[in-house]
Amino acid sequence: MKYMLNIFDLDGTLVDSEQAICKAFNDTLLHFGKQPIADSVCKKYIGYIPFPEAIKNLGVDKNEKDIMETYRYYYFQYAEKYQKLFDGIKEMLEELKGKILISLVTNKGRDGTKITLQAIGIEGFFDYIVTENDVKSIKPHREPYDKIIELYKKEGKSLVPEDILMIGDSPLDIDFARNAGIDSAFASWGFFEEKELHQAPTYILKKPSDLIDIDGIREVIKLEISPELDLHTFLPEDIPSAVLEYLKLVKEKGYKTIRIIHGKGKGIQRNIVHSLLSRIKGASDYSVISFYDAPSYLGGKGATVVKLE
Repeated sequence: MKYMLNIFDLDGTLVDSEQAICKAFNDTLLHFGKQPIADSVCKKYIGYIPFPEAIKNLGVDKNEKDIMETYRYYYFQYAEKYQKLFDGIKEMLEELKGKILISLVTNKGRDGTKITLQAIGIEGFFDYIVTENDVKSIKPHREPYDKIIELYKKEGKSLVPEDILMIGDSPLDIDFARNAGIDSAFASWGFFEEKELHQAPTYILKKPSDLIDIDGIREVIKLEISPELDLHTFLPEDIPSAVLEYLKLVKEKGYKTIRIIHGKGKGIQRNIVHSLLSRIKGASDYSVISFYDAPSYLGGKGATVVKLE
């Protein structure tokens, strides 16, 4: 498995909210005596420029509180009727759920995010949801990323940047990933075009299901449930997913001590195994208490003994 955590943007990535947001946007402009704008222009503001700033740029001379209260009044009327998932999103989330960690970072407010997720029926897919109300600085600032990592760490899940992929449709999402030091995937079905990005993403997604291949979870690893896992037949890139799947299986079986055989060689496989075990040590999903090189009669540095709860 290439990534352990997917962080998703909301509007333009998971949900087609253009109609609801632009209707509310234009109703707000009309409310303050300004002319509405075309949807093709409006959608470029979504998740890119803070809403009050966008409204003020169009000539509305009101304070942020008045602007937001007016916008929310209209938006909440349209949210359920005019928002829908992009094709293939729910199927993609269903395939990811339980195989990879999933969280959401949006510059949308908490109330609007809740209404949107409930309206389209995907609220239960996310471990954590970080909105503009949960941080001082929103995307592209890295603070929402730090918030997510902190929440997982409290669970005992210690993630490093190489474990994480950001998925979004706007320049802010790709900039956010860069500021956080993580890889990014551009959702090309959203509100922005690739040419509008400030920098190149790590991946370009043509359809939601492309993410399944990038995450590397298409193949279900079939492992024998025994106190030993021999990694000699695995490629280095497949070792993390094999070990994680194996640890779940032996936990269900009730084993307290297992041995992972990786061979000595140049120590590449051993380093991969030890790095992974260090990151998940103490996490409830895997129950790793400690690990160490096997004694000489069990393989020495060619194998690792793992103690489980």
